[in-house]
Amino acid sequence: MTISEFSKIVAALKTVYTSPGFVPNEQALDMWYRLVGKNNDYQTISVAAQMYMTTGKFPPTPADILECASTVSYTHLTLPT
Repeated sequence: MTISEFSKIVAALKTVYTSPGFVPNEQALDMWYRLVGKNNDYQTISVAAQMYMTTGKFPPTPADILECASTVSYTHLTLPT
C-alpha cells in the first residue's frame, strides 16, 4: 500500500484514539508505515484497523494491528461500489 493510503487508516485510528501520544508526528507515521503498511495491502490493514477499533480499549501498537490482520480472511474484505 502507499503511504497516502496508510495515512487514511492512521487518520481513522486517530479519530477513535485521541491520545496526543498516538502517532504524534511524521517520524512516528513513517515507522508505523514501515512496520505495518509497506508490506501489506490496504484492504487487509483497513479491515484489521476496523476490527481493532471495535474491541480495543487503548491505542493500538503496530503488533496489535498486525495481529488483527493475521485473522482477516478474504471473505471479510469488501470492495467499494
